[in-house]
Amino acid sequence: PVDASLAADLDAIKNRHDGVIKIAEDVKLLQESFQDLNTLVSDQQEDIDHIETRVVQAKDAVEAGTTHLEVAEKHQKSARKKQCMLLFCCLLLVGLIFGLMG
Repeated sequence: PVDASLAADLDAIKNRHDGVIKIAEDVKLLQESFQDLNTLVSDQQEDIDHIETRVVQAKDAVEAGTTHLEVAEKHQKSARKKQCMLLFCCLLLVGLIFGLMG
């Protein structure tokens, strides 16, 4: 009976040891999975940072383009006014010349 009891205790200890080894292997596998996940997230973060940089650059370019369009519109209006005044002056000059001749 003592040998049977020792054998049963030894078998229980072996089963517990095997269980602890299995848990350790599972924990190691879980750790590797988390490391792989961390690597994937880091790689994706670089892509996200790159996209964010491009979006900011695009936003700045659009704002600069809008400013350039506003300035161009002012210049166009100013040029149109100057053309009208020049045409008026030319017509006035032609009118004066014909008026003095006639």
